[in-house]
Amino acid sequence: MASVGDYMTNITQLIKEKDLDLFNPEERKKLSKVIFVNSKVSLKTREVVIFLLSQYRLSEEILNKIKKIISSYLPGTGRFSIQYEILDDNKGQGLLKKAWNGLLNYLFSKVPACRIWMLSSHWELDGQHLNIFIDSSGKEFLEKRRIHLLIENYFKKLGCTLKVHFREKTEE
Repeated sequence: MASVGDYMTNITQLIKEKDLDLFNPEERKKLSKVIFVNSKVSLKTREVVIFLLSQYRLSEEILNKIKKIISSYLPGTGRFSIQYEILDDNKGQGLLKKAWNGLLNYLFSKVPACRIWMLSSHWELDGQHLNIFIDSSGKEFLEKRRIHLLIENYFKKLGCTLKVHFREKTEE
């Protein structure tokens, strides 16, 4: 099975507006906290599996609606299934851990030169503030290129509002 997709996105960005109307307001609220992680496709068996993260337990009814809608976008699919994991979210830590590699791929596609600093960075979450610790030479570069805004927008699309700050790594 081949994997599809490098970045996470909120599932509501994948579902057409007219199809979102099939969900009641409470279900839509839950969907706003569901993240599409990736999918695996087998051309041989015509099977599609999508992987989701959710801050809420999803009912069979919601999962069946998602299956029906997304499979309608993929005619000729033999078997379609959904696997999802509930985020054990310690104030956003779970989402950050799961999304970090996708974020890096996204950043590297937008600003390849940021790779040298972001690969050696580490982060800490303090409430709604994401502190990213980088080498001193990278702080100015990343701020000048407004990488913090790219990161904030990436997480905003996942339903998580963060304020990003670049901090210098301290020598150990």
